[in-house]
Amino acid sequence: MDNRTLQEEQLNVNRVQQLIDDQVNELDSRIHDMASQNFDAMKYVQSENLDIMEMAEAYGEINTKDEDLYELTSKRLFLKRIRPKPFFARLIFDTENKHEDVYVGLKNIDKDGLPYVIDWRVPTASLLYFSSLGKTSYTAPIGEIEVDLKLKRQYRIADGVINSYVDTNVKIDDEVLQEVLSKNTSSYMSNIVQSIQAEQNAIIRKKPYYSVIINGIAGSGKTSIAMHRISYILYALKGTITSRNIRIISPNPMFSEYISRLLPELGEENVETESILSFMRTFEAIPLKMDASRKEMVEACFNNPLRQDMVNYKFSPKFYHEVENYLNNLDLKKMIKTINFDNMSFSDEEIENALELSKDVSNIYSKFIKVCSKLIADYDPY
Repeated sequence: MDNRTLQEEQLNVNRVQQLIDDQVNELDSRIHDMASQNFDAMKYVQSENLDIMEMAEAYGEINTKDEDLYELTSKRLFLKRIRPKPFFARLIFDTENKHEDVYVGLKNIDKDGLPYVIDWRVPTASLLYFSSLGKTSYTAPIGEIEVDLKLKRQYRIADGVINSYVDTNVKIDDEVLQEVLSKNTSSYMSNIVQSIQAEQNAIIRKKPYYSVIINGIAGSGKTSIAMHRISYILYALKGTITSRNIRIISPNPMFSEYISRLLPELGEENVETESILSFMRTFEAIPLKMDASRKEMVEACFNNPLRQDMVNYKFSPKFYHEVENYLNNLDLKKMIKTINFDNMSFSDEEIENALELSKDVSNIYSKFIKVCSKLIADYDPY
């Protein structure tokens, strides 16, 4: 990492942040003016003796402005949210006609039609996730675009300060992936746009009208990929569908709460979420017995002495320490050898090398995902 380059990149962060500040100030002015207009309109409706048709027309205009006000306010909040980290990657490439130098972030940021940051969902950004340096291409609405990719750079930015950067070639850098996997767990699902792998990106960017089934073990990232696909579809079909056209059927209300912040984090409105139990109750013709309330099910559980002993044991410190001890003594090498990775096979040396690279990852789950990601990314069938 070159210090001079780091300083130059910091200037680019500052430049984009200034652009964000200018856009926020402009939005503040528009929000203030629109709110004042709506307030005056409400006063007019309440003070004038309007007939029903006039009142309906006036309230219709007020509601339209309210929707515009909500959209502007949401845009302002999102710009404020991404300001500390306005982008996470950079792409430099040549097309047949011109030289391109773009930054990749959560949302398009431009001025007078000149893009400073491109949305991670635009076709050009797929170069970050799919392509290696050199002659490559990406799929655009007008067809396949041939490019010569010169640079793929990823950043670690916190509070507007670039801590480091890394230039990568074929895939998302291992250090970046490890950093994302090693973050402290949260009560809510977070976005993975900085660490999306090529296989995940292929699912996310599949044509919007295709049905997709994502199959994997618990904790493998199925829901995260599905949520990012929703975000991609909302972007690709903007003007055709909105968040109101999408519904998520979740296992339970707790899971719905867990995923509730991801789409807003990606700059989209949240979609309607419903538990499978609630959803099935809307189909009266389906002969399912779902009369027992949650309270009744819990009471039935605790009225069974054996089940009560099991529950007490699972909530005890003894059980916690036994699980912790079991995880700490897992033989990851042996475990990985027993897994069928879509007919991929890995040598002991490859597994040991992947384990060595992840030795500083303390969380066993994060270490397992890190090792598997490394093995799959480096897999060469020849």
